[in-house]
Amino acid sequence: MAAEPTGWSPVRVQKRIQPPRQSLLAWYHYGVRITVVGAGYVGLSNAALLAGRHDVTLLEIAPVKVEAINQRRCPIIDEKLQDCLAHDELRLQATNDSAKAYRGSAR
Repeated sequence: MAAEPTGWSPVRVQKRIQPPRQSLLAWYHYGVRITVVGAGYVGLSNAALLAGRHDVTLLEIAPVKVEAINQRRCPIIDEKLQDCLAHDELRLQATNDSAKAYRGSAR
């Protein structure tokens, strides 16, 4: 039988492999601040999905899109996304100020 390496313990290996459950649950339940760049089809869809549980800031350079999103109007043609923005309770705000968008966001 091969000798085990010095300092090796199954308990230490198990602790390294398993994620810290308490911090993952806290992230899931309490949310984080997330910045999404771009209000196109992909960016706006992801921002709306994440904003159901997290504080999401959408960074967009077009002032027309920023104003529309902040008024809960969809700047792109997508029926489900229009319905989501108009009727769902989302924690979503749009801005064109990058310093404001990245302040306090998850890294």
